[in-house]
Parts: sequence; structure tokens; C-alpha cells
Amino acid sequence: MLHWCVRVSLALAFALVPLAALAQSTQSNGETRDPAGLRRLEAQTGGAVEVNVHKATGAARFVRLKEGAVRGLGRGPAASLADKQQHSRTFFRDYARLLGISDVNQMQFLGASTDVIGETHLSWKQSYRNVPVFGSMVRTHFGKDHQLKAVAGTAVPEITLDPNPTINRSRAERAAIDFESANRADAQLRAGTATLYIYRQGLAKGVPGENLLAWQI
Repeated sequence: MLHWCVRVSLALAFALVPLAALAQSTQSNGETRDPAGLRRLEAQTGGAVEVNVHKATGAARFVRLKEGAVRGLGRGPAASLADKQQHSRTFFRDYARLLGISDVNQMQFLGASTDVIGETHLSWKQSYRNVPVFGSMVRTHFGKDHQLKAVAGTAVPEITLDPNPTINRSRAERAAIDFESANRADAQLRAGTATLYIYRQGLAKGVPGENLLAWQI
């Protein structure tokens, strides 16, 4: 079902582009989009940090301390969940460009879990002007000592789209039904949930693409 939904989203995304001029081209050559931020991070951790860059965006897809690192990624221990949320937001703010985050307010806290060895993991979802970013998820990881030890996941940088669709929900639902009906002659179809997303082409494939406004039906 998920495959079908994504396929419909792609078809509608392409249809939206010429009508609303909502495509935003971004590129990456596999290098970090923020060399200065990477140097600051290396200085903060005494060089005891590893960073992997997403080829599609140039944003860091994971930042983690090396084994035996003395300093954490945050600003000291974060004992409570509220402290861990604040330390996470501070890291998002301090290294926003490196992570591909335009505004720390884009990151919405979803929840936290603690594993069997006592490490805590916080999940964050990206949105842009109240529109969720499809495929985005960032997790901040705290060790047993309550120090921020890793940040991993995907954020989409430099989103500047108009979040107001020129194709409304009912029209998008009709287009989705028509799209599928062409391949299902005997089926009686109706639209399910319709969700508006910021959709980054090429993200799953790790290639540069455009940011689009798209309905998922």
C-alpha cells in the first residue's frame, strides 16, 4: 500500500510543477554543505567526531562521537527528558546548516525511548510552515552518562516553497482515482487519507533532486 501511495504522490508532484511553479532545484556533490560548521564541530569535540554526508542534499546524515571521546556533542549532561530535548534543539540550532535544518522550529519532537543498556533516543520530524517533510526523520542519541553522543537521520535543506497548494484536496483525490483506474478497469476505487507533503525527489536514491509540494493519496 505504501508503494502505491508514493507512486501516486510522484505522479501528482510532476503535475503540480507546471501549474504552480513549485519546484525548487537543489544539488549536492556528496561533500558537506557547511565546511565551517564541520570545523567548529571538530574543534568542539577535539577531533573525536565522525560525520557522514547525504549525497542527495550535502547535509550530515549522521554525526557521532568516536570511541573513547572525552567531550560530548552537547553542553554537558542532560539528566531529564526536558534537558535532552533542550540539548537536542541547541545542537540543531548550533549546527543547523550542517544538518540541513533551516530553522530549529522545523523540528518537531515525536517521542523518546530508553533501551536495555540505559541509552535514550529522541525522535524528531521535520516540517515546513506546518507541512510535514516526506521521508524526514532525525534522532538524537544520549549515552548512559546523559551526554549527547550521536545525531542521525535525514533533514531536507533550504526549503522555500509556497506551502499553499494550487491543486486542492478534492482535485488531487480525483486525479489519484483516475490514475489508478486506468490500470484497474474492473475496480471500484475511492480515495483514502490525503496528506500534503514537502517531497524531495531523489532523496531515497541518494541523488540531487527538487523540492516539490505534493499530495499523498
